[in-house]
Amino acid sequence: MERVGRRELAIVIVNYLSGNDLRDCLRALVSHSEGLDLDVVVVDNGSEDGSLEGIEDICPVRVIVSGTDVGFSAGVNRGVAATNAPWILVVNPDARIVEGELRAFVKAAEARPDVALLGPRILQDDGSPSISQLRFPALGREFAEAVRLHRLPGLSNIGRAITRRDRYEHETRPDWVVGAVMLIRRDAINAVGGFDDDYFLYWEEVDWCLRARRAGWEIAYLPTVTFEHTGGGVRDDPVLFATYVASNLRFYAKHHSRRRSGAHRALLILNLRLRYAAARRGFGGGRDAARERALFAAGLDECRSGGIALERPPTVGA
Repeated sequence: MERVGRRELAIVIVNYLSGNDLRDCLRALVSHSEGLDLDVVVVDNGSEDGSLEGIEDICPVRVIVSGTDVGFSAGVNRGVAATNAPWILVVNPDARIVEGELRAFVKAAEARPDVALLGPRILQDDGSPSISQLRFPALGREFAEAVRLHRLPGLSNIGRAITRRDRYEHETRPDWVVGAVMLIRRDAINAVGGFDDDYFLYWEEVDWCLRARRAGWEIAYLPTVTFEHTGGGVRDDPVLFATYVASNLRFYAKHHSRRRSGAHRALLILNLRLRYAAARRGFGGGRDAARERALFAAGLDECRSGGIALERPPTVGA
């Protein structure tokens, strides 16, 4: 695919069986673009559900057809390579902007030359705040989460997730932000490289943020715009959950020593065993106990299989 002339903002959406979500996402982006010169690219990973139908009627869009499900990281990289704008907004098709303007988000990013990636405020589909700021994993945090210490009053900050509500009302500099919506500086991509294709799904944004921070860049959360993200999936499908666990283990093996990776794997197994036992006793936090057991059993199987999945799941989309 040929590149177009230089635009102000590139929007990259990796699509896989997203149904009407993709069209809703595009309509919302256009309505909040304030006349920005956009370059919209949809990378389709082998969808056969008609989700691409009619998108050209919403806005000028270029479609890159992968032909098969190459995964989220590879899809993003293909989209980024086809654009040349100084900023790239990577958006999941099940996320839509509901408040604020993209121009203000880009202008705020431009005013922060040390920042490689910015995450916006994200709401769940019921309107409640989504936990989108996190700390990098560390053994102490993994232990705290395994034995559920982070659920005790006053100890929420010892886990990976940043849960204090006041941290979502103003600009902060977390270790990383969730990848449902990311505004990324092209200069940082040129310096750090793209997403690691070895992550088929999940943990690719954690990997990239760590690489960027090690190279001297900052990661920012900036509630200039608000997106609503339907989300779901990983806590509903054992295959997706096993993929999440595999990517988690891959991240630790890539960035830490064999000894620390082994300790992390042991803590993850402890975490999953305790959660499986809780689900067996009906302590699933209101969720379906059988589904919880299936999820955690799938995660344990992934851990026991050696930790790092070498075969990409053929039925999992980005």
